Amino acid sequence: MESSVLEDSLKQFEQKKQRCLEIIDNTTSLLTQYEAEFANSDQKGFITTRSLAEMRSKIEDASLKILIAGQFKTGKSTCINALLGEDVLPAYSTPCTAVITEVRYADQPKAELVFKPNLTEVPEDLCPKALEHIKKHKPNVPELTIQGDLSDVLEDYLVIPMNGKEQYESVAESPYALCRLFWPLALCKNNVEIIDSPGINEAEERDKTTMDYVPQVDMVIHVLTALQCYSRSDQTFDQDVESFGNPPLLFLVNRFDQLNNDKERDRLKRHVLENLKLQKRTGEFGRDGVLFVSAQKALEARGNKDTEAFVQSGFEDFENSIAKIISNQRCKIKFGHIKSVGTELIKLATEHVDGLHKLLDNDVQNLEEKFASKQKIFDELEKRKEKINDKIKREINDFSRDIEVSVREFLYNFCDKEVESTVKNTPVPKVRVLHKEEDEKRIVAELNSALRSALQQSFSTWAKSTGVQLIEERLNNIRDSIASDIHLFNEQLVNLRSDFGLTNAVDVNASDEIFGELMASFFGGGALGALAGGAVFLIGRFVAVLTGPVGWVITGIATLASAVFSLLQLNDAHEAIKEKFALEANKCLRGKIAEMSGSIAKEISEEFAKKVSVICDKLNEQIEGSKKTIQDSIAQLKDTKSDIEAKKEHLSAYRTQFLDLAGQVQSVADSL
Repeated sequence: MESSVLEDSLKQFEQKKQRCLEIIDNTTSLLTQYEAEFANSDQKGFITTRSLAEMRSKIEDASLKILIAGQFKTGKSTCINALLGEDVLPAYSTPCTAVITEVRYADQPKAELVFKPNLTEVPEDLCPKALEHIKKHKPNVPELTIQGDLSDVLEDYLVIPMNGKEQYESVAESPYALCRLFWPLALCKNNVEIIDSPGINEAEERDKTTMDYVPQVDMVIHVLTALQCYSRSDQTFDQDVESFGNPPLLFLVNRFDQLNNDKERDRLKRHVLENLKLQKRTGEFGRDGVLFVSAQKALEARGNKDTEAFVQSGFEDFENSIAKIISNQRCKIKFGHIKSVGTELIKLATEHVDGLHKLLDNDVQNLEEKFASKQKIFDELEKRKEKINDKIKREINDFSRDIEVSVREFLYNFCDKEVESTVKNTPVPKVRVLHKEEDEKRIVAELNSALRSALQQSFSTWAKSTGVQLIEERLNNIRDSIASDIHLFNEQLVNLRSDFGLTNAVDVNASDEIFGELMASFFGGGALGALAGGAVFLIGRFVAVLTGPVGWVITGIATLASAVFSLLQLNDAHEAIKEKFALEANKCLRGKIAEMSGSIAKEISEEFAKKVSVICDKLNEQIEGSKKTIQDSIAQLKDTKSDIEAKKEHLSAYRTQFLDLAGQVQSVADSL
């Protein structure tokens, strides 16, 4: 039942990777020779061996990470077990693990447990072997290798112990950072990893474990259950995935066989596809990105070597879909940036090489005299650059003020409209006589968590609308206020460079390019656009304030429950605690609004200023680069003129080779 389509796609992935590495190595070798021979020339702004080395490292380490995610009881671990062909990962009807498990390829099965750094206190109810290993090596515990029949022993390490503690307590106490499972799984050959994640919507700590891992993955397989398909928690998870770079989503509707009849199954298919389309979740894969399977039936069929039952389980279509994505989509994402090497090689050949060729024909004395006569123009360029910088500073100050006012209004509005309703609608347990203190702490802890989440969610909504709009408006203001100055600066610099016979890397109308790069630095590109990227920028600064010196002020209310309890009957205590909590939370939050809005505005405007500084950096780079090019040309021509013709011939040869490599790059890029 191994898929030949899958194996072929993995081989193609590896072949294309090796071809990209080969081109980068050839380009690096040629560029090394060129840089050595023309070391005195100004190559700033052109491709370098260093940038090629960085690109090579990314391609060489191009592991393909596929995250299996979803709510608990949807069958995530069973899906992976079906791929493995055995019950290896723990799969229970109750939440059982908060540890990320990476499945990698190996000829012989084994597992490696990776521990959290700086372990000090460790719960005693761990697996004895793990406990012994930790005590022997803490605080910095090396990996623990587990071999043998993993289906019998792995759950002893990964399953949360049933010790009477709350989930969040057990998760926080867990010493494990992640588990690596090595298995002879064909899908995992050629540097592909399958990642099993904790169920979402179980506990805040477990949700965080999964979401922290999302930015590292290349694709997400969202496992749903046919018995309760695409709930609000599922929708929220997909929205969160978008904010972390929008990796492709594949939907796997599990337990499809548990529906009563074909009519009900057809109805569910239509409902799921229409709902996902309405939520704009099917993305580039469309209907092909939604699969209906029975993971348990697939696992049993693999164990029984029953080909027909395996096909009927829908798992063959699932594996073929992954193969199709790896073959048709991931090569472009992993290796698509190789195309920029070809663009840079053409630029190097037609601008830098041709420019050096012209400079070799110039007379040294004429160049020196002309350079001295143009010092006044360089001084004028510096003054214009400072004028532009002053305008930008004024706009940044205005932006900081606007952000602070808007954030303050948002926080007051949150206090007025959402604090009380959030607390009121947060389900909490009743207070019990025998567990009074424990219940009080849990109620307040849950209210704290709910209110914090509500504040972050509300700010996320604000960021995606008002916040992004403020950034875009300010960037447009900056562009409009300095556009004419940028144009005059570039026009003057172009004329100056032309006087020296230099190929112009400066465009008279370069302001649009500068602002295009600036927008990209804030918002990113692709389908995500300004909305999600800009929101991530703002939310990042907001979270920095919440976790920074200002802190989260509501946690100081944790002791109020005891006072309320002493005055009330048990059946009324939890409602009174909620009411008191809402009042105190509102009071505390209002008291910190000025400080929080000021700190958030400071965080955002400082980051804004750093990004906007690229404008003046680019202008300064153009001035200094032009100076250095001319000075280096004079120094080069002062050496001896006897080898000028030889150098010109070498330049022509390099030009031909650079353009030839650019053609090879284009050919590879077209094949991805």
